[in-house]
Amino acid sequence: CSDSVCYLVTVQDSTVNTPCNADFTYTVSGNSVVFNNTSSGTMYYTWYFGDGSTSQSFNPSHTYAAAGTYDVCLFAYYSDSLGNNCQDTLCQLITVQDSLANLNSVSMNAFQLFPNPTSTVLNVKLDKETANAYASIIDLVGREMIRQDLTTDLTEISVVDLPSGVYMIRLLDAENQLIGMRKFIRQ
Repeated sequence: CSDSVCYLVTVQDSTVNTPCNADFTYTVSGNSVVFNNTSSGTMYYTWYFGDGSTSQSFNPSHTYAAAGTYDVCLFAYYSDSLGNNCQDTLCQLITVQDSLANLNSVSMNAFQLFPNPTSTVLNVKLDKETANAYASIIDLVGREMIRQDLTTDLTEISVVDLPSGVYMIRLLDAENQLIGMRKFIRQ
């Protein structure tokens, strides 16, 4: 005599029972930030850096175009073919400062901006001429608003078309190396 019995058995991954926990630490150096992902129970990651940039790296680094405070969020999740999933998000405010590390041919004190604040014209006065240098005015999100060559030791830049607010002016040399950076206010 013989007999048989069949049962449907579901096997689950043991990590599914571990709750998802998005977590990270970070190190700020000037306007660059290195992120250390300390999440648990997750496999996939999406970083939102607060300036429109994203990454799916485990431990990314990011360089911000301007000093400021950014809301950085990490979305961490787990999903498998059996339909098991979990997700968690952590957001932290991160403040970055102006980076002075890349200044080479002109020091921060080697140029003047005036008047500051201004409503019409911003004057850039270099203490010494720098061949093929240019000024780049960016908003606090990092978008370039104005670019102008610095052809003499005193250059006048019209800012009448800029909306009122705080801006950064970066001076760059012919190789696009940062040679100076300052904040100014457009009234």
